[in-house]
Amino acid sequence: DNILTGNTVSHNKSFGIVLSSSANNNRIYRNNFISGSSQVTVLESIGNVFSLVSPIGGNYWSDFDTLAEGCSDTNGDTFCDAPYIFNGGQDDLPWIVQDGWTTATATLTVIKVAVNDDGGAKVVSDFPLFVSDDLVIDMEVVSEVPVALPIGFYFIYETGALDYTTTFSGDCDAHGNITLAPRDNKTCIITN
Repeated sequence: DNILTGNTVSHNKSFGIVLSSSANNNRIYRNNFISGSSQVTVLESIGNVFSLVSPIGGNYWSDFDTLAEGCSDTNGDTFCDAPYIFNGGQDDLPWIVQDGWTTATATLTVIKVAVNDDGGAKVVSDFPLFVSDDLVIDMEVVSEVPVALPIGFYFIYETGALDYTTTFSGDCDAHGNITLAPRDNKTCIITN
């Protein structure tokens, strides 16, 4: 039960990664596999996953990144339209370029609406707005100003909303969560 992500496995003479009978239930995604004779081999291992749902995706495979090798991207989502199949497994969402997860971006606009119908007097600037992926990104944003973000899962939150009821709408769910895929242009509205 391990997570292997953010690595480059390159120019191996025999195997890049071998998963044997005791290497079960691993999540292996967002890695670069470059110029190996056998990129990955799964031997009697079970439950290993080589891709997560979009926009996270799978791995980059240097022997599966051109049309001649079986990789096409007809819908422009930066993933090969076909899975990459290897000895004992497959990657359902292989990236079309090395480190594709670092270059694919989307645009998010957070809009704040302040409603003072119960005697409140706050204005939009009294509510600092934030976008977070709960891992690396936790940044303050300005209402109605678009920001470019790496693809992924985010949540929107604010401070200064004591005594105000908060609702989310637009492309966010009711809790302020949003998924950004390549080239998305989404809006999240926070109303108090």
